[in-house]
Amino acid sequence: QGLNRPRVPIRVELNDYYLAQFTVTNKMYREFVKATDHRKPEGKLVDFYWASSSGATWELAGFKADNLPVTGIAQGDISAFCEWLSKKEGRKYRPATIYEFEYANRAGTDTLFWWGDRPDTRKMNYGVSHIGHPTPVGSYPPNPWGFYDTHGNVWEFCADNGRLWAMGGSFNSPQRLTGADVWANFHDSPPLQLLSTGFRLGCDASEGRKRPSDLAEPTVLATRPSGP
Repeated sequence: QGLNRPRVPIRVELNDYYLAQFTVTNKMYREFVKATDHRKPEGKLVDFYWASSSGATWELAGFKADNLPVTGIAQGDISAFCEWLSKKEGRKYRPATIYEFEYANRAGTDTLFWWGDRPDTRKMNYGVSHIGHPTPVGSYPPNPWGFYDTHGNVWEFCADNGRLWAMGGSFNSPQRLTGADVWANFHDSPPLQLLSTGFRLGCDASEGRKRPSDLAEPTVLATRPSGP
């Protein structure tokens, strides 16, 4: 497994898409586990120096609250959740791609973070925050396009050519492992299921149109102010 930054920027063309405001929460994932009898999340907690412990997410005080992002999940869990929710809501959900996530994370900026080039404990939960576990989704200010926790809190699994890469950093990431361009290959065999890694839902623009059954406050937002 490795933590990396791209060596050079590349030009990417994206189709219109929608992305969830927040990462998937324990509350959402519990509904899925209850409905399908899917396995409960569990994984390792790895610190800056790769010393680790392990545990079941919903048995740990700093990880089990309903409004925290679900962690301790792997690629198969994410696929099963998206399939279940897509059938339930009639909208085809999927993880964002790595480029979709970075585009929404940057929100029209070209700096390392959407607010500038240095991490800020007032805007993100990372190692220097000394919290040591995820914070409730939406605890920190959203970026200019309305997306929460795109920096820090938990790594977010994003898709690329059939594999998932973790983006965004987490509550136990040191400064050098934060920023819009950092990514981790936690999917390598055997895959790491980390208590610092979750995911966020996305969908194609054609699937994101508003429906009568949607909540009054959106959970899926356009990835730029003018539209999808």
